[in-house]
Order: sequence, then structure tokens, then C-alpha cells
Amino acid sequence: MSPDQPEPYILGMRLARKLQRFDAVNWAAAGVLRTCWSEDYKSMHREAENVAAEAIATLKKQQRNELAQTIEQSMAEARRCDLAVRLVWTGEGDLDLMIEEPSGSVCSFENRSTAAGGLLLHDGYGPDAENCYEEYVCPLAISGDYRIRVKHSFGKIVGQRARLTVIRHQGTAEEVVETSTVTIGAEEATLRVNLADGRRQQLRVGGAVDVRRKLSGLKVANPRTAAGGRRSRGGGTRAVPTAGRPTPDSAGRRGWLSADHSDRPGRCDVRRPCRHLTRSTLRPYRGLAGLQ
Repeated sequence: MSPDQPEPYILGMRLARKLQRFDAVNWAAAGVLRTCWSEDYKSMHREAENVAAEAIATLKKQQRNELAQTIEQSMAEARRCDLAVRLVWTGEGDLDLMIEEPSGSVCSFENRSTAAGGLLLHDGYGPDAENCYEEYVCPLAISGDYRIRVKHSFGKIVGQRARLTVIRHQGTAEEVVETSTVTIGAEEATLRVNLADGRRQQLRVGGAVDVRRKLSGLKVANPRTAAGGRRSRGGGTRAVPTAGRPTPDSAGRRGWLSADHSDRPGRCDVRRPCRHLTRSTLRPYRGLAGLQ
């Protein structure tokens, strides 16, 4: 079993909770925090925190303080993150965050999980302000120089500015938070960050993990719409694109819409170009909601 695969920890945590095996809770709940980094990782981390908290409370009532303290220490260690980067902006446009890692790998929307441990958790776009951010984490990172690249993909960015936050050694006494303003232009904006004392000693085996497919025996929620989408390789509904590359509309946006659209906004016919083109319907479903 690879230590980077989250599904054994998820299944183990739920079984340990049911059987009240607190030694197993110690192993599994901390493992979920370390390895489970899908787009909705927060719900899985919250479940792990709750399972650990229940176990600690029960152990303290039973005067088993040594094991309770062990679980507390394991969870604190699992919350650590060697490097985290967050890019935030305002506007209807799209910015792309790319991280060149010391191993030579590049984490981006095209390669969301790298052998060096990097993960692009969120690939955002406007105009919804709550979606205008990109987030990268490397919980166990290689020491060395990281080159952060910010590219203007399309659309208007308010003030031609974005806010970039870099956190090193998150969750430790050595945590360092640096926030800077990135100027958006025709050329990519770049920033070099040096990470010392990274905890990763070897590259990760395998690429991105699809927990939904690997957890056998669990019913996975199917986000397929009722009108003609088809399943993507990552699960969920994928748009049927028109031929060739996407072309910009009058607002400069690019992409395709899915098959359940007509002439009014949000319902366009894929048999012809659409003025309401966005990238939203091209996103594969990567959630873990079906595991709840």
C-alpha cells in the first residue's frame, strides 16, 4: 500500500470509529489529513477531526490519557503543511497559477498533482467573487527554490492586480506568511520562494488519486445532468465541445457550454458557437461528496 493513497485511511477511520478502536483512529484520522486533498478536502478533514476529537474525549473519560495525548500529537503533526500558495483576484477574468517545483515538475490546471507532492486544489475563474482564487499546497515538500508563475488567461481583472499569499511551514512554530501584490499584464508575473527544511525525501509514486473509483463498495454520487452530458475520465459530466479550439466571445471569454443549453443565458445549443461561453461546464467532477 502506498502511503500517499487516501482511501485506506478513509475506510480505516470509519471502521475504527465504528469498532471503537482508538489505536487505529490514531493511524487513520491523521492519515486522512496527510493524504486526502481533493477539491472538497475540507469535508474529509472535518470528518477526520471529528473522529479524532470523539476518540480523545472518550479516552480521557476512561483515564487513558497516554493514548489520548498520542492522538493529539499525531493530529497536530498531520495538520502541518510545508508550503501553501493562494492567489486571489476580483473581476470576470481568469488567472492561472503555476508552480515550478525543485524536482522540475510543474503543478498547474493541466497537471494538478505532481510527484513532488504538489497539488492544485482549486482552479478558479470569474465573475463570481467566491470562485476567484487558485490554491496550491505541498504538505510534504522538497527543499529548494519554487518558481511561482501567474498568467492572465482571459477577461478583465479589477485594477490589474491580484493578491498572492505564500505560507511556509504552516501549522508549526516556524510558520511564515508573506503576502504580496501581483501586477497583471501581458507577460507572466513570477516570484521565487525558497523553502528550507522540507520534509519530503523522495518523489511520490503515482499521480493524482481518484478516491471515488478506488473505494469499492461505496455508492458514489453521480453529478450527470438529465440532458445529454457524457461522463469524463475524472467522473461527472463533461461538455461536448465544438470542433477546434474554443474561440472568445465579445467579452473575451473562451470555452464551451454543455449540451443542455438553448438561446437564453445558461441554455445554449452546442451545435453552433455560443455567446455565453464559459469554462465552468468543462470542469470534471472531483468531489468526495458520494463518500459521506
